[in-house]
Amino acid sequence: MKKRNSQKVILWFLLFFNSFVFCQQSTSEYVIITYEIDRNKDQHPIRNYYWIVPVNTLTGDRDFKKYPLYFDEFSQDDLNDCKGNKDLVLFTLVAKEDFNIGDKIKSDIEKLKYIVKDNRKKVESVVKKWTNGYTEKITIYVTSVKGDFCCSNLSSNDEKMINYRGLIYLPIGNFSFNKPFFESDKYKEFIHEDYINSDYVNLSD
Repeated sequence: MKKRNSQKVILWFLLFFNSFVFCQQSTSEYVIITYEIDRNKDQHPIRNYYWIVPVNTLTGDRDFKKYPLYFDEFSQDDLNDCKGNKDLVLFTLVAKEDFNIGDKIKSDIEKLKYIVKDNRKKVESVVKKWTNGYTEKITIYVTSVKGDFCCSNLSSNDEKMINYRGLIYLPIGNFSFNKPFFESDKYKEFIHEDYINSDYVNLSD
């Protein structure tokens, strides 16, 4: 019994350690999924929701895990917490929070946005219509990039606010378009995925 319990402890430690390293890896390959939502119900512009998939987690069975990618309105404190694997408080204002993340990272994020939009490939599109004339067009794109990202869990309060429990990714830098990915077998996993019937709404506009 003691041997079995010790094995469970070792397994738990390895899983925790691998998760920590996984979130802190250097420049790596990722796929960014863009959900573009166009509604005729109100005057709001088209909304974009971003999710991210680490390429090294793809197993070939089309059962990949995606995570929200948050582009804007995070603070330097949020970024430091993310890099340190501390719980993130993204959606609750904290006293004396430092929102001056610096011109370099702002420039890198704008570069990432340009890469994502300029090199994306459409993988799915659907138009939902209601009898009252309300329509909603959902278009899904994928873009393969290389870059540095950090990830961490949300605080329990923030989890409740957006009804999401899991990792959130923040961009750091060194971004570039990963064109060869679109010629690889791994790209095929994204072509046949059912995006519409999966959760995609988050606060990453």
